[in-house]
Formats: sequence, structure tokens, C-alpha cells
Amino acid sequence: MQEESNAAPVIRRLTILQMLSIGMLSGGYAAMQSNWGQLITNSVNSLTVASSALTLGLLMLVPRLAEALAPILVAYISDNRRQGQGRRMPLIRNLGLLGLIAFAAIWWVPGIFSKMLLVCVIAIATGGVQVMAGALQLEISTDYRERTKVFAIASLGNGLIAWLAPMLLGLGIGQAANASQVPPEQMAYSALVSALVFAGILLWCTRTVPEPQFPAVSRQPRISFWRHLALVLKHARMWQLAIISGLLSFGFSVTAMLTYYLNFHNLFAGDAQKAMGTIGIFGSAWSISGLLAIIPLLFFAKFLDKRQLMLGSMLLMTIGLLIRFFCYQPAMPYLQLLPLVLISVGMVCFYLVGTSILADLCDEDDLRHDRRAEAMHYWAYFLPIKLMTGLASLAVAWILGIVAYDAEMPADQLAAALTKMKWLELIVPLIGITLAGFVLVKFRHSQSASCEVRRQIDERNQLRES
Repeated sequence: MQEESNAAPVIRRLTILQMLSIGMLSGGYAAMQSNWGQLITNSVNSLTVASSALTLGLLMLVPRLAEALAPILVAYISDNRRQGQGRRMPLIRNLGLLGLIAFAAIWWVPGIFSKMLLVCVIAIATGGVQVMAGALQLEISTDYRERTKVFAIASLGNGLIAWLAPMLLGLGIGQAANASQVPPEQMAYSALVSALVFAGILLWCTRTVPEPQFPAVSRQPRISFWRHLALVLKHARMWQLAIISGLLSFGFSVTAMLTYYLNFHNLFAGDAQKAMGTIGIFGSAWSISGLLAIIPLLFFAKFLDKRQLMLGSMLLMTIGLLIRFFCYQPAMPYLQLLPLVLISVGMVCFYLVGTSILADLCDEDDLRHDRRAEAMHYWAYFLPIKLMTGLASLAVAWILGIVAYDAEMPADQLAAALTKMKWLELIVPLIGITLAGFVLVKFRHSQSASCEVRRQIDERNQLRES
């Protein structure tokens, strides 16, 4: 029975280049937003000084609404698209190019309303492309183990784009200390070059990545927005997985912010110049170890179940937390690299395997309701993660108040506050890991069950074709 289930894939194996292209699609807009977003905001804010408070508030609200509503609306449109060359690629290409045009034009158009309109277009394109590229990763493979490989290799493509975006920005800034010192004309030309580069990458990726499941999906009926949303929101197993990931996101977002304060005071005695270079090295080590995490993940994914991989990742993060508690040694600041690498590898592996499981859950939903909704599942899955990450900022503010932290307080009081902060930095994520582990133990997921679901879907599709 196991051999029959594994013999059911209906598409050819994906190439490494195709997997990298998927990651570049999903990471391109995120990289541009993280590197250029604040510069765009500053460009718009410079024109709002003379505006009334009400006008300014409305102008700031509209892009936020567009950014919040765009992913769910684009997810519905994409999931229910039945004509043309596919559900994802035509929309990714068209919406992506529209966003890049707006990104290049925003530096040239005059007037606050014109700029805010283009900001809305960029927000819609960013959210839409990310959710469709994520859905494409969920549906691109029907093989249980290859799905984990797809997400692992795609994360490498995501990392390549994350490296390219700041490099393009650096070329635009040149020798200036920061972007605010660069003439607007130079920034406009730099943005134009970046948009052209990303447009080339976008067009190349959309020609490289296939949509193998579209012929079968095109025969499924369309449904209304509210029914489509309701069916996804009723998917209890998807919410179990989202809660697991959200709890970890909360705990480790809290500890990441608290670690900055602890490193700044415990390792560098509040010396900003000394801390800047070393913390930069820590950030580079975090990014590099996250990229290299796909090596052990691909190795262990060959013979371990996905739940076992997630539990192993959580164990790795727990070990890193416990080690870091004892690594705040001013004489050996680079001792922090050991727990940092362990936590980074554990987190990357955890989230990659989690999204691979989400792809299996989309199959379960397809078998139950006879319609595929990867884009809406992708949006719903990451909603609790985003909310919990946002709540982490409030939690850190509350913790700083609890420990009575003040950088200007006397040394003995500061030491006492940092000691409390150090314990909370350990306890909060451990609580998140414990709760997530409890839910994960109750979460039933296996290769045999997933392959059986996939086999039944393939048989149904073949009968429908005949």
C-alpha cells in the first residue's frame, strides 16, 4: 500500500532551477519592501508637512487598508481563476509588473495624492504577489517528500534576492553615509534600475516555473468569496498548525528584541560604537546559518517524518536558548554565535517543514470539498503568525516596564533590571515552545495518510478526465 501511494505523483520532478525561481518570486517583493519601503515613506512624508492632520491621517490609512485587504482578495481571485494559462503565473506577472512600474514612477510624479495612489498600488502588488507565490509553492509538487525539498531550495532563492536588493540600493546611494544625503534624482534613477532588474527576474521566473495542477483545477467549480473563505476558516487542522507556528513566532520575536538590550549592556557595556560592528556580525551569522540550514534539513527529510522534523527543530531551538543564557560573557562576546546558529537553523527548518505540512493539508481540503484553495490557506496560515509577531512588540514593552528598564539608571539598578530581563528572555520562548509542542503532539500527520489522500485525489481527477 505504501509503494502504491508513493507511485502516484502526476507530474515530473522539479529541477533545482525551478525551485530557486519559486523562492525568488516570493522573496523579490519582500526584499524590495524591506530595503526601499522606508525611503518611499520618507519621500511621501516630505510632502505632507503642510497637510492638515485629518488629511494626513486619511492618506496614511488608505495604503494600510490596501496592504491588509489585498492578499485575501487576490487569494480568492487566484484560487477561483479557471481560464487562461494558469491561476498564479499570469496574475503574478501582471500584478508584479504593475507594482514595479509604480515603484519606479513614485520618484518622478509630483503631488501627494499621486504618490499615495502609487503607494497603494505597490502595497496591493506586494501582498498579492507574495500570497500567490506562496500558493504556488504549496501546489507545485504532489510528492510528500519533494514538497519539503521545494520549500528548502526556494528559501535559498529567497535569500539570493534578499542579498541582491540591498546591493542595488547601495549602488544607488554610492558613497553617501545614508540615503537621506542622496539627491532625489539619483535615488529616482537607482529605483528605476532596481525595478528593471527585478522585472527581468520576474519575467524569467514566470517562464521557468510551471503550474502542473491547473488542468485538473480548471474543471472544479467556482464558488463565492464568503463560502470560499468560510471553508478555509473551518479547516481545523490548518489552524492547529498555524497556532503551533504562531506560538513559536511570539516567543522568539520577544527573545530577539530582548537579546538586543542584553547584548548591548552585558557584552558591550552600553558602548554603541563597539556594539555596532559585533551586532552586525551576529546578523550576518544569523542569515548565513539560516541559508545553510537547508543542508541538514534535506538530509534528515529523506528518512524522518515531518512531525519528527518539527519536533527536532524545536529541540534544537530549546538547546540554543538554554546555552545562550550562559553566554553573556563580556570577555568572550562571540560565544553568542553558538546559540545564535542553533536557534537560526532550528527556526528555518521549523517553518520550512511547517509550510510543507500545509501543502499536505491543502490536499486534505481538496479531497473533502473538491476544490483547491492554496492561496487562501497560505493567507490564513500566516495570519496568526503575523498577529503574534505584532503582539510580541507589545509584550516587550510590557516586559521593559515590569523590569523597570532605563538606560540612564544607576549601574546597580541597571544590573538588576538586566538580570530579570535575562530570565524573561529564556522563560517566554520556553513557554511558547512548550505550548506549541503540546499542540504538535496532538496533531496527527503521517506520510502514509498524506500519500493515501494524494492517491485518492489523483484517481478522482483521472476519472473526471475520462
